[in-house]
Amino acid sequence: MAPLKVVRSAPDPLPSPDHQLTVANLNEAWRDGVPNSWSAQRVAVVVLDAHGAAMSPAEVLAFVGTRSQWTLLRAESAQYWRSGAAVRVRDDGRWELDRAHGAVRSARKAVAHRVGVMRRWAEMRPDPEAIETSQRRIERERAAHADQLARMRRVLIHAFPPARPQALVLIDVEGHEISTFPGDEIARAIDRLAGYEIIGAVDRFDLLAEQPRMGRHGEEFKMPLIPLWV
Repeated sequence: MAPLKVVRSAPDPLPSPDHQLTVANLNEAWRDGVPNSWSAQRVAVVVLDAHGAAMSPAEVLAFVGTRSQWTLLRAESAQYWRSGAAVRVRDDGRWELDRAHGAVRSARKAVAHRVGVMRRWAEMRPDPEAIETSQRRIERERAAHADQLARMRRVLIHAFPPARPQALVLIDVEGHEISTFPGDEIARAIDRLAGYEIIGAVDRFDLLAEQPRMGRHGEEFKMPLIPLWV
């Protein structure tokens, strides 16, 4: 069966350092969390840039917290930002972004780079929809195979002793019947096996595998012996 072909739609262009970021950009960049190399100020810069408005520290942290379990950003981080930083604290306590600051352009480039990395990783990962489709197909094939096996006549053989049988026991799996063939009746037991499609043997019993038999339609075949060593 031919492998599934994954068809992916063309991705959106990478974020440009000349344009404001979007929440969608950050969702894609932070799909696996905020990179541990990003400073607290860079995290605040991209969040404020994507929202296009001043935000309270709690709002910024809530936005980041729903997308990453780890970040350097804290509510008190602004205390350590130098005068003239890209993010300033307003009189009402909210954080405001200076979009003309050079750090904004640098942060946008970092987001674009991270989005590119995420997309390359995604191309190497199996497509979830393709995996689910393949799994459903495998389950259907397994069920069909199990149904096919269930309809086939099966028998188990136990020889006493296995090397030089003095008796055979046949267990009809479908009919739940046990038949015993001692001594001279062993040949009759072997003839009876022609009516089965799957034959299993407990312990080694090569005699049957070496003897060609006649099938129900007159064709000659060797017993499909399946050894079941115990």
